[in-house]
Amino acid sequence: MQSNRSDLLFDDAGQLVLADSVYLAGQLGLACGGEALLDTAVRDLGFVRLRPLRGALLVILAPPTVSHLAAFAAFYHIAAFAPGRVVLACLAADRSASRYELFPTPREALKRVEIILAENGRSLSMPGEQVHYRTVKRRQTSVMGRLVSFRRRDGIALRFDDRDFSIRIRRPLAAISAEDAWMAEELANWEGGRKRSLLPPLASGAFPRGLNPVGGRAHIVDTSNTQATGYWFRHWAPINSYHFGGTGRRLRDMPSSLMRDNAIEDYWSTVQGGVPAYHLIRLTQRGASYAYARLLLPFASNGTEVDNLLVLINERDLTAELPKA
Repeated sequence: MQSNRSDLLFDDAGQLVLADSVYLAGQLGLACGGEALLDTAVRDLGFVRLRPLRGALLVILAPPTVSHLAAFAAFYHIAAFAPGRVVLACLAADRSASRYELFPTPREALKRVEIILAENGRSLSMPGEQVHYRTVKRRQTSVMGRLVSFRRRDGIALRFDDRDFSIRIRRPLAAISAEDAWMAEELANWEGGRKRSLLPPLASGAFPRGLNPVGGRAHIVDTSNTQATGYWFRHWAPINSYHFGGTGRRLRDMPSSLMRDNAIEDYWSTVQGGVPAYHLIRLTQRGASYAYARLLLPFASNGTEVDNLLVLINERDLTAELPKA
């Protein structure tokens, strides 16, 4: 587990979301903030929270409400990082003292969670025909208006408010479109820079080709900040129709918009997972329309903790590849 990263939070659809109370408050439309908001997400919405401890990992869930998809995703993530001891915190429904249990291995903790889910009529096994979507209605606010987000059966993520709309889908890296062939070449360069299971550093031998072949269609994002809103652009792609970013600017300094919210989620998820991500995105905001393919490539100076992202962007027509909402 990356020790210098913030807590991880898995929602009721099994998606990794930001465990940042300010960002999460805007997404869920809840009036509370700080620990109270994260506590509400776990107790009332069935989220699972992971918190790195010294020599252990704290798993926080509420047995009466925990989503089996959240639990499945959390333990899938835990298995990938193979931490030492696991502390399982079960939050009481009546908000009385919570129960803490210590397990020597993730496997033992997993068995306990399976029992908890079974006692509440659920299973940790991944259902073959499970519909992975959720609808979250945010309260009316003077800043963001009414927002709705959900993930459809086909994996399409939709988000819209009173004026703006976005639709995006993550596609397999093996399915990079022929129109984005230059992205596939950069992905191959990234793979060539890896050593065993270690991520390549930004200055690796695979990177000198860097910005040359992409023709100004690449951002370099410094992700060393533990909060995704603090990520900043070391280099802003000059060939880019979105004019609210720029070199040296942090994500939190960009205007509040669907574009920024999507970027915060996707950048942070890639930093935490350390795995490239290929998205197709179409959105309308502030009267302007955008359609683009995007490839996120993570880099790590020490081989494990992502400190830079190479963000490749290809603005093009996606009518044939993105279905209508």
